[in-house]
This record gives sequence, structure tokens and C-alpha cells, in this order.
Amino acid sequence: MVFIGTALDAEGMSAVIDPVIDACGAETVDSPEGVEVMRRTADDGTLFTTVINTAGRPVHWRHALGGEDLDLAPFETRIM
Repeated sequence: MVFIGTALDAEGMSAVIDPVIDACGAETVDSPEGVEVMRRTADDGTLFTTVINTAGRPVHWRHALGGEDLDLAPFETRIM
């Protein structure tokens, strides 16, 4: 079996992923390029937010997650 495919551009990826995000009730976060944000809730209800700078450069995020500015070194991870 041979599979031939084409990579989706940003618009195509959004057309595929956005309905999935909406259907599962996940929220999106507008973060700088190269910054990933994950939120998890512990069994006791505590909310943990993990921010990862996957860029190979420092990133300054103004008003990160609606709060204070956040400066992340290359590949730095923060749990907030």
C-alpha cells in the first residue's frame, strides 16, 4: 500500500482542527509563535498551566494568559 499526501497549509489545518477543538470543548490560547500552552486539572480541582517555549530563541509574551509579561528563554518550561 502506498500513501501519497499533501501537507496542509495553515488555513487547511484550521479547517480540520477547529471543529475538533469546538466539539471537545477545548479552549484555545493566543500565544506567541513557538510557545505551547497546556492546562490540566488535578483530581482535587487544582488547575496547572504549563507553558513551553519550543523556539530556539528567547520569547517575550506581553500580558501572558491575561496577566503579567512573561519572558521565556529558548526551550524553557514554566508551570504556573
